[in-house]
Amino acid sequence: MAVLGLSQAQNGFQITDTTKQWNTVFGGVITYSVHEVTNTKIHKMGSTTTIDEKTYFTLLESTDSSENEWSEAGYLREDTTEQKVYYYTAEEGEGLIYDFGLAEE
Repeated sequence: MAVLGLSQAQNGFQITDTTKQWNTVFGGVITYSVHEVTNTKIHKMGSTTTIDEKTYFTLLESTDSSENEWSEAGYLREDTTEQKVYYYTAEEGEGLIYDFGLAEE
């Protein structure tokens, strides 16, 4: 059942969903079995923009727990036909970060 649910979820992926956000914990210290978080980042999708004739979503990032301050962290683009997700920055260009179409041979 778990494998079936996972494979169905991957077929209907959409990372660039503007109604969702990702909260990620960075770093930390474990002392006497107590975890101390050093930093949390929050990511969400912003508006769309066109770069090199391709449509990207602005990836917004916040380290403010009240989520009042957002900055641009790059751009994400989905190719739903190929089931691939690309990340773009002006410094690095475009790179593949997810390929949901991969199959074990």
